Amino acid sequence: MEGSYEGRTLSLCGRDAVQVYRNTPSPVDFITIAGRLAPLGQVTYNEFLLRAQVEKFEIALFRDGRAIVRGTQDVD
Repeated sequence: MEGSYEGRTLSLCGRDAVQVYRNTPSPVDFITIAGRLAPLGQVTYNEFLLRAQVEKFEIALFRDGRAIVRGTQDVD
């Protein structure tokens, strides 16, 4: 189902960042995600990590689907 998510979020105390991770880690397709994020801001990636700057947020997405979103403490 589009928009569904089975994972967790955790506010990283003192870092103005939130970690988002899946209950069951699985590889993500950086090429597809980079293509979707590129119209919104700067995106770079290699085989291990995708980084994107979207408005005031900096997103670091790891190969296993875990992400750290800087610029917020709101887990929602």
